[in-house]
Amino acid sequence: MRFFIIILFLSSFLNAQKFEGDDFLILEGENPNYYYVLTNQGYYLSNSPEKLNKYSKSIPESLNIGFNTLTGVTHNSKSYLLYPGGGLLYSFINGSIERIDRSFPHRNQYGGHFFSYKNNIYLIGGYGFWQTKNIITRYNFNNGDWEIINSTGQLPKGLDQGTYFVKDDDLYVFDFLTRNTNNQKEIRDNNIYTLNLENFNWKKLGVISDLIPSINLVKGTKRFFKIRNELIISYSDDPDFFVIDIEKNSVQKFKDEILFYKSINPVVKENKIIGAIKNPVTGDVSIGSFDTINNSYNLIEEASYLYRGSREFFKYIYLS
Repeated sequence: MRFFIIILFLSSFLNAQKFEGDDFLILEGENPNYYYVLTNQGYYLSNSPEKLNKYSKSIPESLNIGFNTLTGVTHNSKSYLLYPGGGLLYSFINGSIERIDRSFPHRNQYGGHFFSYKNNIYLIGGYGFWQTKNIITRYNFNNGDWEIINSTGQLPKGLDQGTYFVKDDDLYVFDFLTRNTNNQKEIRDNNIYTLNLENFNWKKLGVISDLIPSINLVKGTKRFFKIRNELIISYSDDPDFFVIDIEKNSVQKFKDEILFYKSINPVVKENKIIGAIKNPVTGDVSIGSFDTINNSYNLIEEASYLYRGSREFFKYIYLS
């Protein structure tokens, strides 16, 4: 069976935009007409991919790590780069990378989720100092510090390498790991939670479908994208991907026949997945675009529930 879904590979790569190695960061950027590719030598614009632009100022000395370890987010038409583990924060504006925080490398939230909501940027969960974290930190643009936000309700014990999706005022999270502090054993939490981003109250919604593979059992890196009102989950070493409709509480499994799962450090730009493809022979990296236009894919699994709460569980038991 074949099904129509909103991803189509654009065969025209930006062939002139080539560079060696994996040390780069693709940034969505503030302009709908182009995106950025940052490297330690300079940056590229997608509308002039053959030109390497020099930074207008020297890269801050504190940015002494690979660009591919940074996490980028666009917030209020500006681009921000987060140091791994949290703490150090940089802006990329007018061709310059500048440090804007007054903090230090926290090393406390590796694998956390960095995102923008309304007038703030947040880092949630992660792993640090031999513990998984369920904390929420918010950057204060006035004083340059990070603040811990108190939350209430049914808090997960820890949130490492989770899948996140923001719909309206709620942040959904599932398929994440906690760790036993005594033996560091990884345990997957099989529930889905929501965090209201207005009052920071947690709710446990139910148990997620067995169709979603556990993060600690799959091969490759998990990537997730918000395309329009749906969530796409893909894995770097697996052509199978999942399409989730939170509102309908549904999940479907498809086969990726255009190989976007092989893209490196992908981001979403104007409902397009932008990712890098590495030539295994030359080592050159080219940036490709996967547009959100109807295209047919092999449907592997029919639509199933994403999660079952108490009400859904009893319906499933007595009506199936």
